[in-house]
Amino acid sequence: MMEFKRFTELDDCRKLWEKFSPKDSLWELWDFNYCFFDSSLNKLCFVVGFEDGKEVGLLPLMFDKDLGFYCFFGGNYPERRKFFVKDKSKVMDFLDSFKENLCLEYVDDSEHEFVRDSYVYDSSFSLDLKKFPSLHSFFDSFGKKHKKNVKYDLKQLEKLDYKVIWNNVVDFDRLVELNKKRFGDDSNYFQPGFEDGMKRLIKVADKKLQMVSIKVDKVIEAVEIGVLYNKVYYVLDGGANIKIANIGKLLIVEHIKRAISLGAVKVDFLSSDSGWKKLWNLDETKQWEWCNFEE
Repeated sequence: MMEFKRFTELDDCRKLWEKFSPKDSLWELWDFNYCFFDSSLNKLCFVVGFEDGKEVGLLPLMFDKDLGFYCFFGGNYPERRKFFVKDKSKVMDFLDSFKENLCLEYVDDSEHEFVRDSYVYDSSFSLDLKKFPSLHSFFDSFGKKHKKNVKYDLKQLEKLDYKVIWNNVVDFDRLVELNKKRFGDDSNYFQPGFEDGMKRLIKVADKKLQMVSIKVDKVIEAVEIGVLYNKVYYVLDGGANIKIANIGKLLIVEHIKRAISLGAVKVDFLSSDSGWKKLWNLDETKQWEWCNFEE
């Protein structure tokens, strides 16, 4: 029979994370999850499972005061979550042991079979650069009309004589401004702590950062944050002036070109179709949710 012990001190939790996390993806790194931990809004609760006195896994949680329940450490922004339990048949033992309200979002598709009563929450979208090693080969996968339209739109943008700038971190404020204008109340930047979390992420990313800005007539009109880790290029968040037609397509293309030049094998465009990802023939992967209470 398994036994469980909880840890709530920051240093203890960090050491446990470093011990159990495989660190295969960006979201399995402590520093990037810690960006979205706010001691005024969250409290840590890392659960270690023991069997015959031996550690068998870790369930890293935090309480979110704003949401009113426990969730994965790092909150609901990180995606493709995997359980730090070697024997996946024991995942439900961890979940069933937790009696407080718990809701786990963005459980990776590879994990959901081990989680009883999970359901599809969203889909994540990615581009496999092993199949499409060049922008040309990727565009060739489009339908004839779509390919023609995309190339035309990009050609029209060239008339703006825009400038592409990389890693000018001071443009983050402009990103927030553009994002709020575009999405209104649905913008993540109206969520408590999110803007500060993204600022910390940019700082933590350091040399992994791939932040692109598009300048038109001396004004930054589009900004988007990317991060490269373990040959996966993550496109995380951005904002663009919707009055400039198709400038969002230019951001996509610049990230893909950058990823190819850096030797990435995949571009992860994160969750939600956003009106274009299916159209661009990206690979779709289900993301799952599990809760022990009715939301």
